[in-house]
Amino acid sequence: MPRTGRRCRKLQNRTAVRPCRPRAGSGGNGRRRSTGCGGLAAPGARGWQQVEAPYEAARVGVMIGQACRALGDNDGAALELEAARTVFQHLGATPDVSRVDSLLDIDMRPIEARGLSARELQVLRLIASGKTNKEIANELHLSGKTVDRHVSNIFNKLEVPTRTAATAWAYEHRLI
Repeated sequence: MPRTGRRCRKLQNRTAVRPCRPRAGSGGNGRRRSTGCGGLAAPGARGWQQVEAPYEAARVGVMIGQACRALGDNDGAALELEAARTVFQHLGATPDVSRVDSLLDIDMRPIEARGLSARELQVLRLIASGKTNKEIANELHLSGKTVDRHVSNIFNKLEVPTRTAATAWAYEHRLI
């Protein structure tokens, strides 16, 4: 048993999330700012990777991304969230992919998206991936009529007549 206890403590140490340490800001305003999020919880993510737990490592990545965003590091946040999204997608963790998509849609997309809501952007991405309305409804746990309405709103807001045109617009505007 003591051997198991040591292993557990070792794993806990590897996966511990450590906070950013603020440093004095420049400009003489007396405010403090973060040194960035590069090392925020990297030991935790590495620990999960070392024990071959990609899902948990990706969840830590989402937390790092949210912390980076809260500290104003949008580039770091986007990198962490996109990396986590890739892992979730590879693992087939659809609810987590949707959650990360909504985090990216709501807070990370600086480009003008013609007034599309976060959900409409999510539906647009699924349209662009070739999914039917029924498949989108199943993936997002929505009714078919709700998805039909989102698709109609997307077409109206983008001023496009077809799914193909909406997909082309999304690629042109780097939403995908």
